[in-house]
Amino acid sequence: MVSKKNRGARQKGLLKAPLPQLFQHTNARITDEEYQLILSSISRVQDEITRLTEVDAAEGPSQATYRRRQACEDFVQTHQKLLHWTRRVPLELLADIFTWCTEDNTRIPWNVSQVCRQWRAIALRTPQLWRKVPPFWNNGDLTAERRLLTFLSDDYLLRSGEESIIFSWRPPLALVHRAYPIFWDHVERWGDVHFFIQPYHAQLQARFIDIEGRLPLLYALKLTSCFIGPTDIPISLKSFKSAPRLRYMQVNDFSSLFVSPAGQLLHNWPWKQVTHFDVLFLQAESLNFETLSGFRHVTYAKLDWRSWPPTMPQADPLPAAFQSCKYLHLHLPGTDSYNFLRIILFPVLEDLFIYYNRHPVQDGWFIDELTRFIQRHSAHMRSLHWHRVAEYNSLPPIYQSIPVETMLFDHLNHLPSLRLTLPSRHLLQHILKSLGTDGTFMPKLRKLHITVDAQFFKDYEVQWITEALKNALGQRELDEICLRISRKSTDQARVPPWEIVFKLDGWERRLKEDYLKQAELEIENQVNKIWPPSSPTMGPPAQTHKINEVTFQMASLRRALLQFLHSRILVGISHRGAVHDSPAQKEATIQRWVRMFLEQTSDRRWTVVGDQALLYVPPNSPLRKQDFRWVLGVSDYDPYEQDFLDDEQVPGLNPAWKLNYGKL
Repeated sequence: MVSKKNRGARQKGLLKAPLPQLFQHTNARITDEEYQLILSSISRVQDEITRLTEVDAAEGPSQATYRRRQACEDFVQTHQKLLHWTRRVPLELLADIFTWCTEDNTRIPWNVSQVCRQWRAIALRTPQLWRKVPPFWNNGDLTAERRLLTFLSDDYLLRSGEESIIFSWRPPLALVHRAYPIFWDHVERWGDVHFFIQPYHAQLQARFIDIEGRLPLLYALKLTSCFIGPTDIPISLKSFKSAPRLRYMQVNDFSSLFVSPAGQLLHNWPWKQVTHFDVLFLQAESLNFETLSGFRHVTYAKLDWRSWPPTMPQADPLPAAFQSCKYLHLHLPGTDSYNFLRIILFPVLEDLFIYYNRHPVQDGWFIDELTRFIQRHSAHMRSLHWHRVAEYNSLPPIYQSIPVETMLFDHLNHLPSLRLTLPSRHLLQHILKSLGTDGTFMPKLRKLHITVDAQFFKDYEVQWITEALKNALGQRELDEICLRISRKSTDQARVPPWEIVFKLDGWERRLKEDYLKQAELEIENQVNKIWPPSSPTMGPPAQTHKINEVTFQMASLRRALLQFLHSRILVGISHRGAVHDSPAQKEATIQRWVRMFLEQTSDRRWTVVGDQALLYVPPNSPLRKQDFRWVLGVSDYDPYEQDFLDDEQVPGLNPAWKLNYGKL
């Protein structure tokens, strides 16, 4: 038996911090031994809290036990903070986390270096963290910008050591002369640079001449002319041809700066090292396919000429062939030009993205030429992404006879993947109807992704599109169908994805029948509670445990079921109507329906992705290997990843550029 004297001595030392140095305003990393020591101390103090609770229950509360318990709880709370995961992460991994965060946020180095001394030390000895130069320009305060330039020269650019640097060149006119030497002193470390060229940057040409042969790490070059109208500023990029690792090149020429008589951008090409090419020109004369086809190693091309050449030479020239291009993004403007489609060729094209912006009345002759272009490249094509800026509603009767874009898809016999973004109702009806009735229509299709605008996709659209999808799946074995309901603003009404899933899987009928059956049982038994909320209605314990791991998806399903319970489908079909159910009755119904969803997964084919999309899950889908990964909805599945080209993707880039920070 422990004497009162010994117990008092033990209790006195119980609240002594085992590692007091960790409380000295530091986030120092703790070792495994220190971690176990802190856990042991917390456990002993928690036992003391339990003992004090028992004393209060037996003898009644007192001021002494209250103060003692408060001190113990404070001890547990403060020492549990010492066990935070950031104190146990290896320093190398913490540095990697900081570095990857800078991909989207240039303020990360500043933020993490102000948290604590340890994080600041990690940041300062991680050169990769300081590769991106923040966009300091154009804040209007020249005094502040002068100080920033001094800081860049004396401190910031030195923090990145020998790593390649990423920056945008857009200094104000008053500071351009001070900015030149700061960045040109580090020209050997340029990795990803973006030049915004303005009228007062005439000295750039002389500066560009000075950097020839001094660009060993440059892998991305981006150029934007920032003024409208012709210019006689001579700009030659010949020096950049000496960059051995240059792969990505982007040109946004809003003033014909690079193709004017004084410009040299299109002269002396090709640049054999470039593999990814992204151009935007405004003038038709900028189009020089004979020159562009010299990019023999281009694998990705984005061509955006806002004014395509309307005429062709009298004699048809040989096509300009992009021999290595696998990924093509065409931005087709609303002009009367189409001849360029006849003189470009991509022999190994795999993924095609077409952004099309024309009025439907112009479709006939333009779509005919575009159809020939797609047919000419369909042999190796893996995916087609058609993005049409058009009204979803049907065309006026005067335009109904025009063979709009439906003819584009009538002869794609080898295409496995199709994505439609904001299609018209006419096109969507044509695609889905043909899949369900015509076995020769896109016979190799395995993936179909559709994005519709919530502004037009209302309740009355759901019925026909669900019937069309079911008919298509009755005739085809598709691996994946994804329907995404996008919205540009939060105030637009939209149909919840779960509501469409109920229709596609026939759950509207099942839920209605179950509700009617339950109403009959209530009348027969004259009871209000058949399954109380506290009853174990969620299936076996293993399933219940897994459900607790996906509470977000469960909550989404419950909201959809509750909305269905209040829908017009169930109003007035029983002796009271679902709207008038008590909270306990509603909870019992929702739990019973959730159980049905879990027990009848073999009959289901559809689920939701997040809160804006639904996904077809065929019997052979890898998602079925983990039932709870899909039956309650999928939140961590990206159906668009690497399947289709879009405005954000630039496929085929060497990941070593990011992993090794430009050191290939």
